[in-house]
Amino acid sequence: MEENQECITPPSALEVNIACTRVNVTIDPKYEILLRLMDKYLGAFDGLKNLLREVCHPYKNWAFILKGARNYSLNYFHVLKNNPQGPDGARTYFDIFFEAVRDAKERSIQTEAADDILLFFLKILKEADIKPKGFLPLLHDCLRQIAQCDDDVFSLFATSFYQMNRLGE
Repeated sequence: MEENQECITPPSALEVNIACTRVNVTIDPKYEILLRLMDKYLGAFDGLKNLLREVCHPYKNWAFILKGARNYSLNYFHVLKNNPQGPDGARTYFDIFFEAVRDAKERSIQTEAADDILLFFLKILKEADIKPKGFLPLLHDCLRQIAQCDDDVFSLFATSFYQMNRLGE
């Protein structure tokens, strides 16, 4: 055996995965509404940018995305409800949640996304000023999207902890 022979170990699966998924990600312009709404909250703004980069990444970490989108949509709802562009921002959060319901491979992630949709819907219903030019059209669109889901996906909403029958209360 040669003394100068180096011991070369193959890269770990994690290293290979990181190398394969490392791509330059730009935030899709459709998410800029959220950045504009949050630009006065510097710490939250930076966190939101990181979240939106993950939303736009080709290999999405849905668990991370849902946790972040739920946090921003609920904890910063006061920003949405007090801004004329708030319904547009809320629609963008719903778009993220619905994308997870449609595209996530894991049933648990789809279930979490359906729960997030209903929870955010209830938050808007309870706290926003529901007017025809405000959040009302958004809530109608959300219900329409739920109703148009195939049976398998619709069952996620029907069996959610946040029961649909409570939406009318």
